[in-house]
Amino acid sequence: MSYFNGYRINFAGGFYTNVDTANNYQSLTDPVNAMIQPELAKRTDDELRDYLMQRTKDETGAPLISGWNFMGDHVTRFLNAKVTSLGLPMEVVDQGSTIGTPVFILGAGGEGAPVMVDTDPCGGGVATMIFVGGLQLGLGDQAVKIIADTVCYSYYMGPRFGSLEPPSGQRGFSSLGVWFQFVLPKSALPAEAADPGIKKLLDAARAANGLVVRFAVFEVTPAISADKLYQDYLKNKIMVSNPAFGYLIGTIGVWREGELETSPPGRILTNHATEQEGGPFSPVLANYDSESGILSLDLVNAIPKAQYRTDKADVTAIGPNVDVGRLTLSNKEITPGNEENGAFVVNFSTDPVNYWRYGGIVDFKPGPQVAKELIGRPLYLTGEKGKPGLKWVEEPYRVESDQRAVFLANPDDSRDITLKVTHYGQIPTEPFDLDFSTDSSGVTPDPENLRFWQGSTSIKLLSLPAGTGTVTITVKTNGQPGLSQIGVIASGPAGKTINGGFLNGVRVFPLDDYSEVIAKGNISWDFVYKNVLRYYYVIFPAMSLRFPLNDEATVTIPGIALQIKARMDDRLFKSTKYMPITRCMSPGKRALLFAFLDERIAAAGAKP
Repeated sequence: MSYFNGYRINFAGGFYTNVDTANNYQSLTDPVNAMIQPELAKRTDDELRDYLMQRTKDETGAPLISGWNFMGDHVTRFLNAKVTSLGLPMEVVDQGSTIGTPVFILGAGGEGAPVMVDTDPCGGGVATMIFVGGLQLGLGDQAVKIIADTVCYSYYMGPRFGSLEPPSGQRGFSSLGVWFQFVLPKSALPAEAADPGIKKLLDAARAANGLVVRFAVFEVTPAISADKLYQDYLKNKIMVSNPAFGYLIGTIGVWREGELETSPPGRILTNHATEQEGGPFSPVLANYDSESGILSLDLVNAIPKAQYRTDKADVTAIGPNVDVGRLTLSNKEITPGNEENGAFVVNFSTDPVNYWRYGGIVDFKPGPQVAKELIGRPLYLTGEKGKPGLKWVEEPYRVESDQRAVFLANPDDSRDITLKVTHYGQIPTEPFDLDFSTDSSGVTPDPENLRFWQGSTSIKLLSLPAGTGTVTITVKTNGQPGLSQIGVIASGPAGKTINGGFLNGVRVFPLDDYSEVIAKGNISWDFVYKNVLRYYYVIFPAMSLRFPLNDEATVTIPGIALQIKARMDDRLFKSTKYMPITRCMSPGKRALLFAFLDERIAAAGAKP
C-alpha cells in the first residue's frame, strides 16, 4: 500500500538535531583511522580543544575548525510535530479526533532519544542515519507506542529554495531539503488503539508488513552563528552546544511486500533549471496505483519556499511556499502554446500556505486510460508560462537498494547489495546496463579501494536482459581503508539516469592489528589512550559530561568500564544505546580497548 496509495496519516512540525561536527575537519583529525593528525598529536588535550575552537583561515565567514557544533551529543528529535490530516488517497481530511495528535520518534526501548550519525562525516549526507527506537502517537494513557530498533536513512538531498541565497550567518545546508524513511515491522504494532484514525492505520499495517514513516526536513540551521559561537569561546573558553533547527513534514503509511525499507516506491522526476531560471529545485516522486487508478505526487520538497525564517531557533510555524500557479502533469513534453499535446494532461494548483498539511502529497484520479498511457513513457511536470525553471522530467531509470551505510573491515571484507531497477515505473522491458563507480569523499586520496563483483567476475559495467527487476552484486575491499561513495547508474534505449541512480557511503575500516599487544597482556593506559580513546575525548566533548575518556581512574572503574563495553556491543550497533560516534572505531581498536578493560575489571575482582 505504501504511504502513496494506502491509508495515511500526515504530520508536520519542527526538527532538532545536535550532531557533533568536530570529526568533519581534516586539519585536526584523520577520520579514516580515527586518530589525531600526526603533526598536531604532540599537543596536549587542552591545546587541541583550544585549537578546535579557533576560526578557519577562510575570511568569508567559514565556521570554526570544529564546525558549527563542537558540543553536540547527536540527539535528534521531532519538535511539536502533530497529525495534520489522514485518510485514503482522494479522501484525506484535516478534521476529526486524530488531528493534533503529537508525533514522536523514540530512543531504544522507548527511552531516551534517537541519534544522528554519518557513515562518512565528509560525504555530503549520502548515507546519513538516524538510529530510532520506535514511534509514539499521542500522550498519556491514550498514547500508542511502537517499539522497535530501526535505522532511518536519508535518500535524496536537494535544493529547497532554488537559487534564493540564505541570509548572512546561515549555513549553506539550510537551503537544502532531505528525505528520510524508516519502517516498523508488524510484529511491533500494538493490538489496539483508542483513536479510530490510528486504529485504522494499524489494522491496515498488520495486514501488510508494518508501517513506513517518510518525512522531509528542510531549512535546518544552527541556532548560533559562527561569529557568535567564536565570541562565546573567546570570552568564556567554554564549549556551547549549538543544535540545528528545521521544519518537518511527514507521512505514516502502510509498508507492503516488495517495497524497500529505506526509500519509497515510485518514479523520480528531476529538475535541471539553471540559477538564472530560479533553480535548480528538488525532485518529485510519482506513483501510479493500478488497482485504485490513483496517481500520486510527492511534492514535499519540490516547490521552493518563499523565504527563510528570521529566527533560526523558531520552527513553530512553517512558512509559505512560492505561489507557482498552475502545474501541468503529462506524459508528453508540454511546449509553450501547445499545453494540451499530451496523451493525458492533469492541471492542478498547489496551496502555497497549507502545502504541509497534507504531507506534501497531491492525488489525482485521471481515468482508466492513464494506465495504458503511463507504460514506457516519461512523466513531465511543468509550470505555467512565465514560470521559469518549473519543469521536472522523469528519469528513464531508477536504481535503489536497502543496503545503505555500508561498513567493511579489512583486508577482505565484502557486502552483497541487491539493486532494484525500474524503467518509468515498470520492470525494464528492454536490455539495459548498470555502470558501477567509486568516488572519494575528499578524505581518501585513492577512491579505488572498492571493487564490484558478480559471482567470481570483477565488473565495472553489467549488461542485463529485459525483465530484470533486481540484481545482486558484491562490493569488496582491496585492502585499503577509506571513506568512499559508490554510484550505480542505469542506461539503455530510453537514455541514461542522472539523479535516479543509487548513491551510497562506504566506510572501510583500517586493519589496526593489535593482536600481539593483546596476547602479551598487561596493556598500558598510555597505549590505549593514544591509539583509541584520545581521538574521541578530543572531538566528542559532550561525552565528558557523563565521564571523561581521558581519565584512567574513571574509565577503569568496573562499573564505567562495563558501561563502555555495553555501549559498544556489536549487538547494539543499530540501537540508540550504542555510543554514537564510536561507530567509526575499527574492529582492531575495539578489540584492544575491550582487552584493556577486561584486564582492569578482572584486577578489581569484578566479572568482565
